[in-house]
Amino acid sequence: MAFMALAMLIGVALAGLAPGDEAPEDGNAEAERYDGTEDDERFDAAGGNDLVQGQGGDDTLSGGDGNDWLIGADGQDVLLGGNGHDVIVGGPQSDMIEAGAGDDFVEAANIIDEARLDASAQEAESFSEIEFAYDLPRASDSGDVIDLGEGDDTVVLGSDDSLAGGEGADHITLGDWIEPGRPAHIDDFDDAEDLLVITYDSEMAEPEISISGSETGGGAALIQADGVTMAVLHGVSPDQVTSEIRLVSY
Repeated sequence: MAFMALAMLIGVALAGLAPGDEAPEDGNAEAERYDGTEDDERFDAAGGNDLVQGQGGDDTLSGGDGNDWLIGADGQDVLLGGNGHDVIVGGPQSDMIEAGAGDDFVEAANIIDEARLDASAQEAESFSEIEFAYDLPRASDSGDVIDLGEGDDTVVLGSDDSLAGGEGADHITLGDWIEPGRPAHIDDFDDAEDLLVITYDSEMAEPEISISGSETGGGAALIQADGVTMAVLHGVSPDQVTSEIRLVSY
């Protein structure tokens, strides 16, 4: 899958930190692994290519420099990618995600198979060995606030998510996990650079895509699949969405 491409860019050793090792209060310039607890925690990985898992609690996790994996899991987390090509995975609660500079992958739809991801991360000795898969259908998730920042980023949005794309050519993925009446909200969408992708169950018919104006006015385009509003593009009129919306089955 195309979604896995960024993960393959991050194939570096984890500096020998085994599961359960006590991590320092903050990171350093070396590659590190940090496994959180059920408490509220703050951790700044600083430099290096790091794996940071928050587990439970309302955590603040910062990747700093380097190509990092940040996994928020449960709790209302703040996930800060920093510089580098990062993989950032939120959780079921309302998270705030800032991807930072670099070409990042952000999963905010709560459709990751967390058990498989956690088990894989516990066993992995390098980032390239970490596996994740989608688990559909999933229970409802709360809306996240996401700022992609600079770079050509890929993001998977869920219900009620709010996205600021920032600079760069971004791939924005929506899907049939978006609940009716809870569309994602997207600011600064650039039709000349950004790509919208809508995924659907391969056992179902391909959805009919339509683009219409917001009934409340205010200059917004509604992206709909079979009449369900998947996303609201703020500051964009329907006639400004001229590029193809890509359909991908799973």
